Amino acid sequence: MKKTILAILTLTLSITGFSQFGNLPKLGSKKAKMQPDQGITNEVHKKYVKQIVWSDSKISFTNPDESTFKTEFTSDMFIYARYYMPYSFENYFINQLKEKPGDMISYYFLLYVDDKLQDWKPDEGTLSGDYVQRTTQQFWIYIPNDDKYSKDVNNNWVDIVNKMSAGKHEIKLILLLESYGKKLTALEGSFTYDKKESQSIKIGKSFADLEAGMNDTNLENDILQCVNKTSEEKYWKIKYTKVKIKSNDWNVIRIKPNYTVIGKYVEAYCYGTKDGKCFVEPHKFFKEFDGAEYTNKVKYYYNGSVYEEYIDCD
Repeated sequence: MKKTILAILTLTLSITGFSQFGNLPKLGSKKAKMQPDQGITNEVHKKYVKQIVWSDSKISFTNPDESTFKTEFTSDMFIYARYYMPYSFENYFINQLKEKPGDMISYYFLLYVDDKLQDWKPDEGTLSGDYVQRTTQQFWIYIPNDDKYSKDVNNNWVDIVNKMSAGKHEIKLILLLESYGKKLTALEGSFTYDKKESQSIKIGKSFADLEAGMNDTNLENDILQCVNKTSEEKYWKIKYTKVKIKSNDWNVIRIKPNYTVIGKYVEAYCYGTKDGKCFVEPHKFFKEFDGAEYTNKVKYYYNGSVYEEYIDCD
């Protein structure tokens, strides 16, 4: 009798539960609720929503000048871009997939030349800070060398353009969003690039533009021999041809516990070529201290990672 009453009670509770609450959500599921974002920022944004616009000058966030927008560029023109989204990237996920994305959203642009995918992503990153709420953002394809972002932009575009044949080419960019394995195409845009016969473009920075901290011809020659010897020993397969000393003076090297002097070093720009492209790398070189004086021999002083910067060939 007790078993029968218990079964009826269990069934009654089950029916009551479903009648009151319906199908309960799965544990851990996220409610798809749109989050606060920038929204449509101005009339230009409204007109070009879900598009990429292009210009040969900076595109203002607050007062974009539509008259500067272009769809065709030549080699002597700079290229700025701005995308206009209907929502923030987070809200775009919610709108499209009807669910909230993960805590981390990454974005990146794919660049195609005549439908051929290139190695360079003009803009990419992971959302943080106020970027989470943004619905528009400027990015760059080719910009003046005095711009602080030119180092990360120009060398890639220069390499792409100088491999192009003469004539008109379609440049297409696709913006992709990704969060924990889920990927969305947010928007795409394109422009025409007209490369003239035998025309190439420059990064806008050369070895001569690098400022020397010290001028010492003998030391420069010793450094050049040292870096090429190191390159050969470490199989870098790079032939350096010029050196410019970056440091203003020697930096003393001391070791604990008594801070004993063991040597001194300078940092120098080393100019080389690789795959037909020219670059400089900052390397460090030192002279040992024997307790009485510094030796004349220059040695390679490895101190962390070295990053190459592409510049125009002389």
